[in-house]
Amino acid sequence: MKQPSTTTRRIDWIDLAKGFCILLVMWWHIKELYSNRGFTDRNYILYMGTYFRMPLYFFLSGLFFKTYSGYFEFLRRKTNKLLVPYLFFGLLGIAYCLIWPEKLPALRTWESLYPFVPVWFLWCLFVMNSLFYFMQEMCKGQKLLLYASVCALGVLGYYSGENYVTILHLRSALTAMPFFVAGYAVRNHTRFLYHRVRAWELLLVALAAVALYCLVVYEGKMGIFYVHNDYHVPIWALYLGGFLGIYGILTLANYIRHLPMVSYLGRYSIIVLITHYPIVYLFPKNWNRLLFRGFEGYCALEELVLLACIEVPIIFLCKRYLPWFFAQKDVISPPAPALGSAASLDKGGQKNFRE
Repeated sequence: MKQPSTTTRRIDWIDLAKGFCILLVMWWHIKELYSNRGFTDRNYILYMGTYFRMPLYFFLSGLFFKTYSGYFEFLRRKTNKLLVPYLFFGLLGIAYCLIWPEKLPALRTWESLYPFVPVWFLWCLFVMNSLFYFMQEMCKGQKLLLYASVCALGVLGYYSGENYVTILHLRSALTAMPFFVAGYAVRNHTRFLYHRVRAWELLLVALAAVALYCLVVYEGKMGIFYVHNDYHVPIWALYLGGFLGIYGILTLANYIRHLPMVSYLGRYSIIVLITHYPIVYLFPKNWNRLLFRGFEGYCALEELVLLACIEVPIIFLCKRYLPWFFAQKDVISPPAPALGSAASLDKGGQKNFRE
């Protein structure tokens, strides 16, 4: 099904959906690093979020997947958007560990480099996009074969075990591939991006939330860690919970359309992803007591609000002074058109080097 072009403007509610999910990522990391600071760990919403906060990004990556003009253009774009920030902040993590060698015993793989743990996700997305590109080429337009093959890879990844011994995150990428291909299928076979959610559909969102809550209660409050390919739940629960959460968040975001603060965080979620962990890691232990004296048995929401507010000026500074390392500007420019080619001349016979 041919869809209208989406390249002329942003889809605001997609930014809102990403904003919801990056808040869940931040909240979980606050929970992890504050576990010895009075965190009661009673909140089921956190564990519901572990089912879909990463799968939503995998789904959206598939939803907006493009092959561009060929593999080299595809590689250039993915290198600028994913590999450059991954390598830059990975190297900063190595420098950090060399300066503070007491961190070295905690290292198992590249993704464990403090204070930039979340960079593993950028590499995982790069692996998934590259793998899907080549699978699409091999299947030569046979969509059913493509979808079945990718789902089989997901099963293979799930049963391949935890991912402690490799920096490649291949097993995590394989496990997440069904979410990626689901996004691709939705884009190609539905009008999902252009559907306006009606009020009655919020009932379906509520049902999805109840089902996800029941799943957490049934399976227990288990953390789902794509970073290690370590899930603690059966395969049916992993994918069911992921798709329930993806549907709920996207439908809710489509209905609301825009929330200024959350949408802003979502639009620049790659900056938030990379920068929030060092901030959480350096949070003074008494901030919650000084700023939020009224909370008892707190569930880290106060730190989440504070962290979200801190991220706003950080986004501005990163966009202004380090845009190349946060996928806001390209490090690798497209090759100039060959002199005299049709693509290099505009109607007046002048060279046109616009991308």
